[in-house]
Amino acid sequence: MSRLIFIQIPAFNEENVITRVLNDIPQTIKGFDTLKILVINDGSTDKTADIVRHKGVEHVLDFQKNRGLGVAFRSGLAYGLAHGADVIVNTDGDNQYSPEQIERIVAPILTSQADAVIGDRQLSAIAGYPRYKLVSQCLGNLFLSLLFIYPVRDATSGFRAFSKKAAELLARRLENEYTYTIESLCLLLKEKMRVVFVPIDIRYPTRASRLIKSKRKYVHNFVTTALKIRVKWSS
Repeated sequence: MSRLIFIQIPAFNEENVITRVLNDIPQTIKGFDTLKILVINDGSTDKTADIVRHKGVEHVLDFQKNRGLGVAFRSGLAYGLAHGADVIVNTDGDNQYSPEQIERIVAPILTSQADAVIGDRQLSAIAGYPRYKLVSQCLGNLFLSLLFIYPVRDATSGFRAFSKKAAELLARRLENEYTYTIESLCLLLKEKMRVVFVPIDIRYPTRASRLIKSKRKYVHNFVTTALKIRVKWSS
């Protein structure tokens, strides 16, 4: 039976790095007969869209205005599923993650050991990683681990792989426009799907985050999203 993998890349004003991201994606992935790349251009106002088309990317979702990472992520999942994807991999457009590691994070899905795989960035081992960010992320991981009684190692990593079953769940239920990392992980854990964390290497430092404009707002969103899903959705 043939297998199709989609590599989706949400991108907003990434003209400086999107070429490298696309160039680094392998032409083939072990275990799959076909590989397709999808770029979700989230209302970029720079040359991101032009570069993507010049690179010959066949599958592109263009938003006329910036709609948020959560919408871009969910739209990418829906697109991949509509085009027959068996597995969907999400990697950020900021060049933080190395696409050469795709085979590593899809392996547990191919061997039926996982419904979803999240790349564990092993932040404590990164020289120069800000201590306040490390502490806050460790506390976030601990909070989710206790809330869902499941060992969470890197809740906010954007390098993820999803089986068709997991992607279908998230495409239906994701609601947050601001982000997707916490909400998607909580939904998967609430529905008792098998989530595996696989160690990965990252390129650090990258550009400053455009997502976290207010630390207080981010923490509030993190906590309320997790609690809402833990209480609302039934297994």
